[in-house]
Amino acid sequence: GIGVDLPAQRLEVGSVKLKDGDLKATLLTDGTVSPLGLLRPQVNDAKEPEAPVTAQPAEETAPWKIQVDAITTDNLNILFADPTREGSPSVNLHQINFSLQNMSAPESQQSPFTLAMNIAEKGTFTIDGTVAHSPLRLKAETQLKNLNLADYNGFLPDNINLTLADGKLYSTLSLWLEEQPEALAGGFKGDLALNSLSMLDPLDQSEMLTWESLQLSNIDGTLSPVALGVKAITLSNYSAKIQITPDGRINLQSVTKEEQDAEPSAEPEKQVVDSPTEKETGPQPDIRIDTVTLQGGTVSFNDRHLPTHFSTTMYKLGGRISGLSSQQGMQADVDLRGQLENHSPLKITGKINPLQEDLYTDIKMSFEDIDLSPMSTYSGTYLGYMIEKGKLHLNLNYLIEERKIDASNKVFIDQFTFGEKVESEQATSLPVSLAIALLKDKDGGINLDVPISGDLNDPDFSITGAI
Repeated sequence: GIGVDLPAQRLEVGSVKLKDGDLKATLLTDGTVSPLGLLRPQVNDAKEPEAPVTAQPAEETAPWKIQVDAITTDNLNILFADPTREGSPSVNLHQINFSLQNMSAPESQQSPFTLAMNIAEKGTFTIDGTVAHSPLRLKAETQLKNLNLADYNGFLPDNINLTLADGKLYSTLSLWLEEQPEALAGGFKGDLALNSLSMLDPLDQSEMLTWESLQLSNIDGTLSPVALGVKAITLSNYSAKIQITPDGRINLQSVTKEEQDAEPSAEPEKQVVDSPTEKETGPQPDIRIDTVTLQGGTVSFNDRHLPTHFSTTMYKLGGRISGLSSQQGMQADVDLRGQLENHSPLKITGKINPLQEDLYTDIKMSFEDIDLSPMSTYSGTYLGYMIEKGKLHLNLNYLIEERKIDASNKVFIDQFTFGEKVESEQATSLPVSLAIALLKDKDGGINLDVPISGDLNDPDFSITGAI
């Protein structure tokens, strides 16, 4: 359906169709992709001739007008590989179907389009809406289903030492973009979910972090000014494992790879530090999260660094954080609960504002009825005695405001009693049994009140009360 009108400089095309196509692209070491190698580089070493004095300005030629009624692809497959990374990870997009209607140039109009594709084995992505190219204007509805994040471990940054065994990403988002003289405006709205996550421990490849579902509901964001609002974040049925290896390594510290220190030079270079100057940084991003809900949490701790291994588990970790906001003066309410070994209750309440520039925290933590006899692994190693019995109660209150901290740590240990003596090279030689006896009151309780105060900018904490 091609039509050409030479006098009017107009080209009309009824349709352009591509069917059953395959494109394989490879990332090259210079950062380009292999299909660009088909283009001959433009080299222009010739000097521009000097213009004659009498030269007249050339008349501007009117651009051709182009109209294409339909551009479609049917069953297009794209395979992208990155051999610059270990294992040559790849992205497989297949059964790509695309349709664009009423495309024109140089003047643009809102052209309807649709795009649908399969990603790897079970992932799917669809987008449909309207687009104009000059200036850019886009309105679209997108849907992503069942994207398996474990397929893309090879694309993680080199300093990240993590492996995803599972994790399915879903999203339903409305997008809009509009090119403006000063900036690209745009935004998005919708929901996002990451389900069935399984992250492996970098030390032994066992499961370190899992959850059933992470839901972000009613997301609303804009590009200019930068703003992000989330109605609700819900994390359900999650589990985390913290462990210390026999050689003293903590699995959380192994998530990022250690950088090799370069050999120090014989004479270190002097560094010139400029004094800070006032500069326009623009408005801070406006971030708002109405509620964060945690439910069905389990956190286990296993210490294999000691002669006798120690392990314990927190169950039923859950609660809610409400009113997170980056706006000055806004404070979020915290109410979190849990149980140590299903009988010692943990309660954390108060107010926080972690999204603001100046940290504010007013948190109370209550931890009751903790059986100390399982701690014999530690007391035997470092104190030289097993623990026969004892209950620990903690009441902590931390206030941080304008970079100043004021905290109280009230500790009550009831009926603490040492058991048999343990031979340990790491045990202290101090008279710990006498110390315990002196600390006990007439009812067999030990009450400790350990205050902490100071300035976070110049940590010179008062330790008189602690002593």
